[in-house]
Amino acid sequence: MSSATLRSNFLQTGCQWKGGVKNLEGYKRNAGKVFVQCSVNSKTQKAEKQVRLGVLGASGYTGSEIVRLLANHPHFGITLMTADRKAGQSIGSVFPHLISQDLPKMVAIKDADFSDVDAVFCCLPHGTTQEIIKGLPKSLKIVDLSADFRLQDISEYEEWYGQAHRAPDLQKEAVYGLTEILREEIKSARLVANPGCYPTSIQLPLVPLFKANLIQLKNIIIDAKSGVSGAGRGAKEANLYTEIAEGLYSYGISRHRHVPEIEQGLSGAANSKVTISFTPHLMPMSRGMQSTIYVEMAPGVEIKDLRQQLRLSYEDEEFVVLLEDGVVPHTHNTRGSNYCFINVFPDRISGRAIIISVIDNLVKGASEISRPPQPAAPVPFGRSSSQQQFETGGSLPSAAVKDESTPRAPTVKIVFSSELLPPAAIAGEPWLKRKPSSRVSIPPKGSLHLELGLELKFLVVRNIVEEVEREMLPNFGDHRRSPEFVAGRRG
Repeated sequence: MSSATLRSNFLQTGCQWKGGVKNLEGYKRNAGKVFVQCSVNSKTQKAEKQVRLGVLGASGYTGSEIVRLLANHPHFGITLMTADRKAGQSIGSVFPHLISQDLPKMVAIKDADFSDVDAVFCCLPHGTTQEIIKGLPKSLKIVDLSADFRLQDISEYEEWYGQAHRAPDLQKEAVYGLTEILREEIKSARLVANPGCYPTSIQLPLVPLFKANLIQLKNIIIDAKSGVSGAGRGAKEANLYTEIAEGLYSYGISRHRHVPEIEQGLSGAANSKVTISFTPHLMPMSRGMQSTIYVEMAPGVEIKDLRQQLRLSYEDEEFVVLLEDGVVPHTHNTRGSNYCFINVFPDRISGRAIIISVIDNLVKGASEISRPPQPAAPVPFGRSSSQQQFETGGSLPSAAVKDESTPRAPTVKIVFSSELLPPAAIAGEPWLKRKPSSRVSIPPKGSLHLELGLELKFLVVRNIVEEVEREMLPNFGDHRRSPEFVAGRRG
């Protein structure tokens, strides 16, 4: 039996358009409609040629995000997943939102067979990754999502992580994987060190400004906040609901492990030693990250100069977006996505600027994989990236993609009728004035699965999800039932 996956990818309401205001005319032409791009993938429609991938540590938060993003990718196929504590289990039994995916069962790392693997995503705890990567076949491309290969100076690794580096020779060939900054180096790398979450949210706005000599090297203050998933999936008293809910607290004050990684990247951009004041805070939310950065501008530099430099630096980058002047970045707008939203504001103190940067710490960044994965509630659904090149903080090196002629999965377009208020839509907060309705055709004998997350704030999608789960899924396998269904809230 084929398995169809209906997956919402994009809502063309203006809020996710990179051009925002400049696309206003196109928006007006489509007023009264919300377009949801969906793809239908079947287990029987596997691509003949694809990059074969292994995910080590698939049962953790970061591992599950990697699996979610790769599962429907037109060029990448998962042929190996490891999880020592979950060996022998399916990924769907650990993360039910992945239950419809046709994926291999997880195995213990000692039983892993790499003969059918071209590249590996390593999502294992800090300190354990070095030995494992040392033992991998030399032919493999590797993206390591731990902190084990991020610091070029192994003495700094020992100082900040409390143990000696066990693979110094590998460290010499590792390339730091901040794609927008080091794309060319990543293309030819065998081992890519995926950046941490805080460093990603901080370096993306600051590196271009340092390179252009627009901000001072001194008096840099960074106030950063992260969701609880940043601590990984391991059981820890400090991360219990009753300890986290209805409050926030600072941690790692003056000694957070990401400090040397941040300073390494900023010093390289400035060609001079940069020291920062960095304080992270834990927020009572599952995922998301915001860095509020206070900088002193160089003499004669104004806010408009900072904005112009960021605009020029990222105008050709899909996943880094400088918002319109005055728009405040919100973490929920990046949830489940690979986007980094940035904006710059004048400080009340003359000559200073405030930069706000937001990401999803599990996608654009990588969660702090500090302990072996433990059972927990499944991570919430997120936005699929099958319409974009896959990236997760860094990206799979281009050299790992052996064939790009693989045909993409067939797509269908579903149009949901609604009325939107243009100003609100452009600002990223559409409001429906009437309930949506739609008609969608799905191949018979299939099974329907919706994976939604970023778009859940849109009532049009939430209504459809509720209606489909309540009415369509229980009877979808019934061949006597018509393949056409009406989705949308009644009445």
